[in-house]
Amino acid sequence: MAISEFRNSDQFAFKDIELKVDGVKQVTVQSITYGTSIDKAYTYGEGDQPRSIQKANQSHQGEFTLLQTDFETLTAKGILNGYFDINVTYTIKTSDGAEQRLVKDIIHQAQVMDINKGMNQGDYNSTHTFTFIALGVTYDKRGYVSPVVSS
Repeated sequence: MAISEFRNSDQFAFKDIELKVDGVKQVTVQSITYGTSIDKAYTYGEGDQPRSIQKANQSHQGEFTLLQTDFETLTAKGILNGYFDINVTYTIKTSDGAEQRLVKDIIHQAQVMDINKGMNQGDYNSTHTFTFIALGVTYDKRGYVSPVVSS
């Protein structure tokens, strides 16, 4: 399917996201962000203008926020002590109601760096944010694939 076919179609909404951490579906996901950074620097030569841009190391990081029940499930599984994969699937239903999985990103071999628990006066739910780093991210089969370091 060509990218231009998506221009006038429905865009993804938060309701279209399914998050699985270490194979377990997270039904109380409140947010997810992730990305890849590539170190880049100018290469200089004669004169004071850059001649090219060089790429160096990559890093992969993100965070997701869950409610109390999913937080307890993950901590009971020992997720804080090892590597785990995160699957993020974006799904839009077609006009006839059938599911059409359009994008599936995989965050490879993530490890938790920080956990932040929080609640404010008037909140109905306790939220828990996991900050992570990872060894790679596969951005759908049609998109960019970052290198993955094998374990």
